[in-house]
Amino acid sequence: MDRTLSAIRAATKAAVLVGLLLWPAACRRNTTPTRAEPTTVGFRIYRWSYPAADGSNKRLTTAVWYPAHAKPDAVTRYTSGVLGQARTDATPDTSGAPYPLIVWSHGFTGSGLSAAYLAEHLAARGFVVAAVDHNDPAPAVRIVPTRKPSDTAQRRRRAVAELLAQRPQLDHARYAYRSRELKALIDRILAENDRADSPLAGMIDPARIGAGGHSMGGYTVLTMIGCRPHLTDPRIKAAVLHSPAAWMWQGADYRQIGVPTLYMLGQLEAKNRADKLMDTALAVDFTPAPTWYLEIDGAHHASFADLRTSTEKGLTPLWPGHAETIAKYTHALFELALRPDGPGALDTRETLSAGDDRTSTFTAKPK
Repeated sequence: MDRTLSAIRAATKAAVLVGLLLWPAACRRNTTPTRAEPTTVGFRIYRWSYPAADGSNKRLTTAVWYPAHAKPDAVTRYTSGVLGQARTDATPDTSGAPYPLIVWSHGFTGSGLSAAYLAEHLAARGFVVAAVDHNDPAPAVRIVPTRKPSDTAQRRRRAVAELLAQRPQLDHARYAYRSRELKALIDRILAENDRADSPLAGMIDPARIGAGGHSMGGYTVLTMIGCRPHLTDPRIKAAVLHSPAAWMWQGADYRQIGVPTLYMLGQLEAKNRADKLMDTALAVDFTPAPTWYLEIDGAHHASFADLRTSTEKGLTPLWPGHAETIAKYTHALFELALRPDGPGALDTRETLSAGDDRTSTFTAKPK
């Protein structure tokens, strides 16, 4: 029986890999940058709240990055010790406004600050990026530090174990708060955009909104772009999913996605976890075009989080090659979907036509 099951798994994995390799994609390697010179970046924290399903008010603490008039700090120390390069409360640069908005959903028990590197990269290229702290149990890091019980790490491990124990079928209602929070984030920041006395007044184009997420954050975004039709938010026009928790959905769920979607996976995840590869391949296969899939060579699940260190050469990602490629392709998808006629359109199409020297697999399903 065990041998038979192993054989079935091996055959399934082989079939998935063949399916991925047969998708049309350019054969050349891509080394083209996506846009012109970046601008400086501002950073603000908003302590909002939203009405939860049980009638209570829940925190909606949000970090926002935006194009700004500022000389960037050499090193910015966000709360919770995360390092970055953005000027806190800097004056917004309205010269290119209104800008596309990107909302970001972090992994389970994580923080919106895990997207700081990517948010800075996008904001420097003309996007407003908003990342919320989801109200997950026992989070490790917060945008605004909070006092943690002594058993936080133990509670976090228990919460993650309970989540993973639900494979292969998730109790979606239990985690529906995440999509409610991301929707509330869009509502609140667009209200801020409309308020004349807001620092972000007029900075956002409400017709150009993209969403992205890492791990459980990928699940959250999938909830809002079609996988759960009654929770779909039509304001979201594009999605980027970093190592998403694809096992939480069935193939038919993905057929209802109606926006350009980019899936990314770490090559070591695909190599060491056949189930992760098969789940993601199933998602990509069923997601309507246009869809892209790439594996980052030598990358793993944590490669998609912001882990930067201060060195003699400045602020350096823990895995520089991974971070650059992840940021480049994430930016390219949002640029193509939300600003197709912008100054970077030609470079963006070139980027999304092929992998680069840090991608081990690149496939595309054009529309």
